[in-house]
Amino acid sequence: MASLSTNITAFQLRSGKAWFAVVLVSAMGLAGYQQLFSTFAPYDDEGYVMLSLASYRDGKPLYDETSTQYGPALFALQSAFHTVTGLPISHDVTRLRTLSAWLLIAALAGALVYRLTGHFWLASASSGVAFLHLDRFCL
Repeated sequence: MASLSTNITAFQLRSGKAWFAVVLVSAMGLAGYQQLFSTFAPYDDEGYVMLSLASYRDGKPLYDETSTQYGPALFALQSAFHTVTGLPISHDVTRLRTLSAWLLIAALAGALVYRLTGHFWLASASSGVAFLHLDRFCL
């Protein structure tokens, strides 16, 4: 009987941690969504990059007919994303794609810390810190 009680407690502990992770990612997602869709950074080049991507997708070569300061990998990856998903090049899609990458990177940072240390709470804190520090890159 003692082992059954221990197993239930271990299951409850894992379940509680899973719910905490879901709440943490949801909170980061809401905060990121609010920030991406309600603020404007004066250095923002979102529209410029979107126009350059549309030009690239129209078949105009980079640096010759499509003016850009970014490398070809960015345009190849973004073009592939829009081709595969069929989504238009728009501010909403661009910002949601940015939010997805932002959350994924923060989650991967937490997963890496968990893999290295085995401490759930340290990994959760690391994920939150990574999310907060990435906010300047995601705007």
